[in-house]
Order: sequence, then C-alpha cells, then structure tokens
Amino acid sequence: MKGWAEVFDGPRLRAEIVAAALSAAGIEVSELGGMAQYSGLDFDSCKLFVPEEEATLARDLIAAAEDA
Repeated sequence: MKGWAEVFDGPRLRAEIVAAALSAAGIEVSELGGMAQYSGLDFDSCKLFVPEEEATLARDLIAAAEDA
C-alpha cells in the first residue's frame, strides 16, 4: 500500500487491541486480513498499516505497550 507502512502482523484479536490503541493516540490505522472478513477465529493473521510519516511513532507505542 503506497504511502502506508506495516506496523503489526499477528493474530486478529491482538490486532484489534493494537488498532484501538493507535487510534486512541490519534494515528490512522488500516487493516488487511482477518479483521475485515471475520472468520470466527481470533487467531487469523491480520496486518495493520499506518501512514508512513506516523510509522515510527506507532512502532514506538506498540513496543512500549509490549514492554509494560
């Protein structure tokens, strides 16, 4: 996706939590995978993308949450 950077690739349930946290921080999030087409499995793979100029901040927020 041109102009967008991947910041997460993992289980759909976790992707929903990460997307909500990024959105709460004011970062636009786009998803590809399990979130768009619910299959009933929370472990389906899902990728999250943010605008390229916000990728560093998004990755820093994700890393800080994982370290907490």
